[in-house]
This record gives sequence, structure tokens and C-alpha cells, in this order.
Amino acid sequence: MKEANVKLRIIQPLLEALGWDPGTGDLEMEYPVQVGARPFAVDYALMVNGKAAVYVEAKSFASGLPEEDIRQVISYGSVDHLRWCVLTNGRELQILDSSEPKESPERLVTTIRLQDLPIQLAEIHLISRESVVSQETEKMVIERKTMRSATKRLEESQESIAKSIAEVIRPILPDLRPGDIEKLANKGVGAILESVRQTQSTRSKPLAPQAPKPAATHRGVPKAELPVVARRQLPGSPNDLILISPAKVIRGLDFLFKYQAWGFVRVNGQPKHFALYVGKPDSKILYVGEVERLTPPLATKTDVVGIEEQDLESFEPGKRVVWLKAGSLRKLSDPIVVEGSASAPYSSRYTTFREFVAAKTTADLWGKSSKG
Repeated sequence: MKEANVKLRIIQPLLEALGWDPGTGDLEMEYPVQVGARPFAVDYALMVNGKAAVYVEAKSFASGLPEEDIRQVISYGSVDHLRWCVLTNGRELQILDSSEPKESPERLVTTIRLQDLPIQLAEIHLISRESVVSQETEKMVIERKTMRSATKRLEESQESIAKSIAEVIRPILPDLRPGDIEKLANKGVGAILESVRQTQSTRSKPLAPQAPKPAATHRGVPKAELPVVARRQLPGSPNDLILISPAKVIRGLDFLFKYQAWGFVRVNGQPKHFALYVGKPDSKILYVGEVERLTPPLATKTDVVGIEEQDLESFEPGKRVVWLKAGSLRKLSDPIVVEGSASAPYSSRYTTFREFVAAKTTADLWGKSSKG
């Protein structure tokens, strides 16, 4: 397969799957690079905020990716101060670190056999748009290099470390023979070294094949069909914790009715109930439901299950989704109104079930100011 076909059939679809969209300017082809007095064009530049962040150079399917090709793409990265470069022939893909010296083995971050891609997702994710933008790529590479360096130092110093341990053990265990103490010390160092090797292997181990991400759950409830109840009719115990979050009138309510859930919030408590404050023109705590579960803090959008892509706009790393028990969402016939804008909940707040049922206004929940 010629280079042009490798790019068209393999490389470009792969890059698009990793989040680099040519339609939005994330992916530019034949990107100009000036090396000394000579102009060149790198096959692909992966762009972040209008600036190249990764260079990708493609070769023919028959290419063995020789040292000459490696130095070529690294030279492009070096001259433009881009750390990450990629070289591929459609069969293998090498991720390279141009910040490393030319002869350093550390310049090769990883080699991925594309036919094994389903079990090398962790490796290919290093050049996803999400990882590059969040600098997760840099973090993971630094961790790998640190563990490799630690392993190497331990291997080189294994004998001297064992001797030092033996010197410490000897006065503590005077009844042991010298040979037994040395064996014990060597065994201890060996266990430490094996533990470090296993940690290194775990951090660079490819992900196992995963099932496709579940589609959005069909939990929608029509607004007109919501039961309307008074607060005193709600089930709950006086000390139950209620999480109250603010919402925009249109978009926020659409999310609530579509999923019987609320996202995305940065909270630490474990509420039993969830209530929604609807902003102007309503300016009331108008909806409430029982909490089924609160997700752990979510690191990336790919961790969000059951929410459609177009509804992830407000996602930020570390935030969570509050899932309500299906069918528990209610509209209040006696909503809690705001007493002055200062007592409006502009961010997620907690109260107790007792206070929620008894309150006449939001000032009864948090005082005249909603700021904690």
C-alpha cells in the first residue's frame, strides 16, 4: 500500500477517531515546517487552539520505519519545539519524544501494532486530543520514565543495597548465621525490585478489550406528566441530606427531564434527595427527587455513561452525575421561593429534609445569603 493510501485509509480515520477533527481545524495536512533553509511539509499537524501540538509522519505500508525516518520527524518536532511526534507505516505506530537526545532510548515512548489496537487502547490514547489538551500525555510519559529509571537504578545497586540491609539486620538478629542474613537481605531486595517492575508493567499495560460504551439510558419523563406534590407529602427522614443545585430555565430542565439525573456537580456529600432551583423568571426550588446513586468524580468524558455526547457541554474533570430513582421526580405545588437575590443558590448547596419541608423561603435554608 502506497503512502497516500496509508494516509487515506488508515491514518486519517484513526486520528479522527482520536478526536482530531479536520472540519474544526484540529487536523491539518501537509503542514509547512522550516528546517534550516529548507522548507518541508509534515503529513499531519494535530492542532490545539490554532497551534501545532503533535506532528504525524506517514510512510508506505512496506516501510520498516528506519532510523532515518525517525530522525526526520523528530527534527520537525525539535525545530518547532513540539515534544510529541508520531511515525507510522499503517502497520506500526511509534510515539516519539523529541525533547530527548538523539541517541537516547527514551525518545521512543511506545510502539503500537495497529492490528492489536483493541488491546492497546491505553497506548494509542496517549495521542488522543483529550490527552494532549489535558497534558495527560506528558504526565503518563513522565511516570513511565520515572519507573524505568527507578528500576534501572535498583538493578544496578542491588548488591550494595543487599549489603546495607544485611548490616542493619545483623545486630537485630544476632542468632542468625551470616549466610542466612545475606540470603534474607537479597530476598528483600529482590521483592522490592519485583514490586517496582510490576508497578512499571501495570502503568504501561495496554487496556483489555472493552465493551462498547452503553448508549444513553431511556429514562426520559415528559414535564407535563410529572406528579405534583406538596413538600409534606414527600418520603424522607428529618435528617436526610438534600442536595440543591441551580439550573437555567431551558437547558437545565431539559437535562433533568431527559435523564432523571443532574450533571455535572462538584460535591462530596452523599445526599438522599436532590432538588432543583430554577432561575428567573421562576426563581424557585421547584423540582425534587430521590437519589439513586452519585457517580464517583469523573476524569474524562469517556467515563460518563448514559449521557449523550451533545449533553456533555458542561462537563469538567472531577465533577459527578446525580442519578435519581426512576419515577421519583416530582414538581412541588409549594415551591420554595427566593427571598432576595442574595439567598438564591448560585452553586450546589446542602440542607436537611426537615429544613426543606419547613422552609417558606430560601433564606430559611441558608440565611439571607446563599454563600457558604
